[in-house]
Amino acid sequence: MVASNSSHRPRQRRRRRRLFLPQIIRKLLRRGQSGDADMVDYLINSLDFSKDAAVATLNKVPLSGPSQKNADSVVNYLDNLGISKTHIRSMVSRYPRLLCSNVDKTLAPKDKFLRELGLSGLDLREFIIAGARSALDTAIKPRVLYLKQLVGTDDNVVKVLNKYPRVITGLDTELVESNLELLRNYGITHNNIVRWITRRPRSFFVMKPEGMKDILDRVENVLGIPRESATFTLGVELLSKLDSSKVDEKLECSETLAGRNR
Repeated sequence: MVASNSSHRPRQRRRRRRLFLPQIIRKLLRRGQSGDADMVDYLINSLDFSKDAAVATLNKVPLSGPSQKNADSVVNYLDNLGISKTHIRSMVSRYPRLLCSNVDKTLAPKDKFLRELGLSGLDLREFIIAGARSALDTAIKPRVLYLKQLVGTDDNVVKVLNKYPRVITGLDTELVESNLELLRNYGITHNNIVRWITRRPRSFFVMKPEGMKDILDRVENVLGIPRESATFTLGVELLSKLDSSKVDEKLECSETLAGRNR
């Protein structure tokens, strides 16, 4: 009898699993079809979502989803910052987890930090979306302070954050320092480096040192611009916008046109 009972236990466990898995699947299917009814209505009535857009947006957040009370506190907070309903809807569409944020613990402290730095003119919409994914003390503060040390002025920090807000979530300081050392070795002044960062921050912050060196070599050896020339940095900025194949195409085109004019 003991052996018989023990033999039935694995079967009972399998049955429980079979019962449990369909429940999860049914829950996912129900959510995929209609989402949370209260939150769907909330997005429709508060932010002018269409029903399909509201359901699609809510399907991007965890199964527990945001509560209507929490979502309302987030929307009211953004509204008090002067962000329009249209822009709030766009922010929620892009990053629905924003509605799960705790205003007092996550959103407000980040806004306070920026105001204490005196960063006026910052596009709060982009910063809030980017910053919602990062902790203030361990990610945002050290990166913004590093950025300020790098580019020198609050105005330059604002320029960088407005053009490339993701720098606060993915700034690799070791990569930046390697690129800075490389540029200095090529004789590029700090002012010209800052100008590049503020004009095209993304190309600077995501480029690996080997890619940076390739561009520097191309400017000097392919474009024929000497390092000491005032236009050397402009050549670096130009090539940083293009991949190598496009550069080769443009150079071939220029050589062809030059040959025809001879």
